[in-house]
Amino acid sequence: METPPSDFPAEPVRLEGQGLVLREWGESDLPDLAELYDDPEISRWTPVASPCGPMWRALGLATRYASGRLRARRVLLRIEAGNLASTAVARSAGFRLTGDALLVREVKGRRVALQTWCHRPSR
Repeated sequence: METPPSDFPAEPVRLEGQGLVLREWGESDLPDLAELYDDPEISRWTPVASPCGPMWRALGLATRYASGRLRARRVLLRIEAGNLASTAVARSAGFRLTGDALLVREVKGRRVALQTWCHRPSR
């Protein structure tokens, strides 16, 4: 049976733009990762640390990749209600809060209510 073609790249993705490079983590990144995981604000607001440097540039770059290369019709974010820094980043990257019901999850033993944010690329 033949495998259907995929839009996902076979090689690791490396995104560059706006003075930022997004790439897979390597062994040489371990000291920086340890420092990031120790930051209490990272673990407070994210179920998994998201160390991508200036987040608005990273989010914009990743959104353009999803819209362009992967031809995504929309890109969704789930942000904890009350996380003003992340909502500001989402707004600045062109995301808008949807009218969807809150998504309630248990994260690190704490109940969180997540808002859904959507970006629809112009075609």
